[in-house]
Formats: sequence, C-alpha cells, structure tokens
Amino acid sequence: MKTNKLIFLMKNQELENLFLHDNIFYGLNNVNDESECISEFYFSELDFEVMLKRVQKHRLGIKIIEPFVESGFYIVDYCELHGSASTDPKWYWKSFDKIKKVAKNAKLELSYKATFYIPSEKLNRYFACLN
Repeated sequence: MKTNKLIFLMKNQELENLFLHDNIFYGLNNVNDESECISEFYFSELDFEVMLKRVQKHRLGIKIIEPFVESGFYIVDYCELHGSASTDPKWYWKSFDKIKKVAKNAKLELSYKATFYIPSEKLNRYFACLN
C-alpha cells in the first residue's frame, strides 16, 4: 500500500512540474546552476515578478517564497506567517515587495524560488489534455 502511495505522489509531483513548466515557467530563465534537481527553479527579480503574475492569473497558490543570495543567505516567508491562504495574492505580493526593499537597502541581488499550490481540478484538467 505504501508503495502505491509513493508512486502516486511521484507521478503527481511530475505532473505538477510539467504543469508549472508549461503554464508558469515558460520563457523564464532558471538562474539556479548549482542544483542537479530539475525542479529547483530560481528566478531573477524580474522573472519572479512575471512568474507571480502568471500564478495569480491561473489562480494558483504560493506557499513559500525563498529568496537566495550567493553567500547562502536566505529569507524565507510562508503564507501561514501572514495568516493567509496560499491562493491569496495579497500575501505573496506584499512579501515580495518587502523582500525587494530589504534587498535594495542591503544592496543584495537576490534570486527567488517559490513552493506552489496547484488545485487538483487544474491538475486533472491538465492531465486530461495530455492524454
């Protein structure tokens, strides 16, 4: 039983990655050269902003925003810290704006990663279109 659940989760993660590549990440540059994990996408500030607009348009959610600096400095922000649902764009725009201001004041050039929430009905429709 555990094996079937693991296979389902792996396939679901692969489907989520395909969905993100086709609907959110297209035309954006992954600035993450270090990770061998194909799902580790980090974007420049400009590309991350484009990505957030696409997430909002598709009514997806952002659970976590992870800015990164070459020195290894992270500032992680979660929707739960804002008392918001991941699908509420107010939290992730507010967080992104705040992080940009902190980075500008500190003269840091950040790259950004997000953890997504994709509603199952969107994934199901996407999967149906693939078949």
